[in-house]
Amino acid sequence: MSMSEVQFQTIRCGKSEFLLNGIHLLFVAVINFIALYTAPSTGYVLLALNVVIYALFLIRLRDSGPLHLDIVFLLFLFIYSFSVPLSNSISSRDYDQNLVRAAAETCMLSYAGYSLGLLLDSGKHRRTASLHQISQRDSDVMRRSGMAVFFIGAISSVMAIVLTSGLSVYLSAGYAGRALLKREVGPVELGLYFSIVGLFGIFASTLLATKSRPISKFFVAFVFLFFFFYISFLGIRRPLFLLGLGLLAGYSLIKHRPKLITALPIGIVAFAFLTTFAQYRQLISSAGLDETIDFVRDNASAEWFDVSNTELGAPFRTLMDYMTLGLESNSLLPGESYIQTLAYALPGFITGGLQSLSVQYTHLFFSADFISIGGNMGLFPVTEAYLNFGPSGAFAVFVIFGFLLSKANRWFHAAGRIKPNHIILFMMLIPWCAFFMRLDMASFVKGFLYSQIVPLLIFQYFNYLQRPSSRMRN
Repeated sequence: MSMSEVQFQTIRCGKSEFLLNGIHLLFVAVINFIALYTAPSTGYVLLALNVVIYALFLIRLRDSGPLHLDIVFLLFLFIYSFSVPLSNSISSRDYDQNLVRAAAETCMLSYAGYSLGLLLDSGKHRRTASLHQISQRDSDVMRRSGMAVFFIGAISSVMAIVLTSGLSVYLSAGYAGRALLKREVGPVELGLYFSIVGLFGIFASTLLATKSRPISKFFVAFVFLFFFFYISFLGIRRPLFLLGLGLLAGYSLIKHRPKLITALPIGIVAFAFLTTFAQYRQLISSAGLDETIDFVRDNASAEWFDVSNTELGAPFRTLMDYMTLGLESNSLLPGESYIQTLAYALPGFITGGLQSLSVQYTHLFFSADFISIGGNMGLFPVTEAYLNFGPSGAFAVFVIFGFLLSKANRWFHAAGRIKPNHIILFMMLIPWCAFFMRLDMASFVKGFLYSQIVPLLIFQYFNYLQRPSSRMRN
């Protein structure tokens, strides 16, 4: 479908969005001062209320579905930046308080920079493309391609286990045992990512078809339930998070639904599950569902929702760890880790074992035993920006992030909405906003390339094989 054939609807929100972004940035500046210098607990609570209210108003203003790339990134940036400072301000933890404050200042500069980036891209009216529905034949082609990619991923996951530890050994090992086997059967998780891309293709084909087949809806629903129980059994959250949020992102972009009033409770329930899952993932993996339900009923408490004690607080702690060493101990040249991103994405035998900042951090701060079982604490985009450019440079880096993600989101809701592959890419990127918060740029690009872009290219290749007329024209 050519761009000249696409019909666009203009959403006249330019001036209102610019005003809203400006007010948000002003509030961020005032509240940051309160949080850092006068009343920390009050300031962080106000900052949380501010970001939630701002996101809700911005979504309503755009009137094109609840999930937007720039807003989702903003929410995850807030959660990962301020969960530790907020918890520490309410109940003082065993941290160096000066260190917490210094790290929080850098996070606030980054958050303010991102907000400024959003402001710089606002002021213009938004356009959204009319949905280009595909024929039943094209829908069948997409569905078959999606199934092919799905089964490639599923089979590779099983074969990775069979050819290394053995299926019975792996399944009976329990959570801790599977952690020890992690390095041997790493392709298990990679195969799941491949399968999920296939599911995204099937899901998109179902929603885009002029008349969708019930079997496609049933297949997606069945596999989602299977994935939920299987991944819960394995004790890993990322593939489940990728699948759930990705499907919701596709539905949001294609249908401009669910409405905000429906999406909110879904988001709250999902967040509650994912933040508390660490409390019982070992048990559900080793003892089964019945004992897990009994454990949750008998032991659930408000402390489970203190995300600063979970992996959500880990990125902020990477920033504090590096601040204990001081910038003068950092050997990075300005922008060095960003420049090395493309080189790191190449296979290791080409780059000579080039290490990402995430790997360097793990080797610097954790034991060899932890590393030997595949342990990797990741990093944090704010930490990477700090190491490259210092606190003020982090502000500038996140201005760029905010501006580019706002541009990308604008494109996805306009030109990106008319092609199935662009829709699938959007479904991938929304969950990866959260994954990026645990990574540096090089690790993000490499992970996204091999676990998402490669299966998307395979999906596109299967589409191509099923269209002989297109090959004849080429």
